[in-house]
Order: sequence, then C-alpha cells, then structure tokens
Amino acid sequence: MQKLDIHLRDYQLGAIDATRAWFRSHQGSPVIVHPTGSGKSVTIGGLCQMAVDAGSRVLVLTHVAELVEQ
Repeated sequence: MQKLDIHLRDYQLGAIDATRAWFRSHQGSPVIVHPTGSGKSVTIGGLCQMAVDAGSRVLVLTHVAELVEQ
C-alpha cells in the first residue's frame, strides 16, 4: 500500500491528539467536529494512518459515495 505524504494542519493534528487522549481514558465512540472545508477526510486519514502504524486495524464507514472516492 502506498503511503501518501500529506501534511496535517495544526487544528487537524489537535483533533487527532484529542481523540487519542479520549481513547486512553474512555470507552465508546468519540466525535470529531470540523466545519465545511476544514479537511475532515484528511483528518480521518491521519487518524487512520496513526492507528495502522501502531498495529491496529481500521474500518471507516460512510453513506456518501463521494467520501469513499476521496
């Protein structure tokens, strides 16, 4: 699998860091909220990449075909 060279913005990294901290102290499903155009798909990709790099498996589900294409 090819690894893309994508640089996350500070707020995207902050969301990922906050999500990782949440997982360390909670059970269940966290929610990340980003406004339109803020790179939600890139943030999800960054979170997935970190999880895969740590040896975890990831499943991302969506109901919108355009998001699957991204």
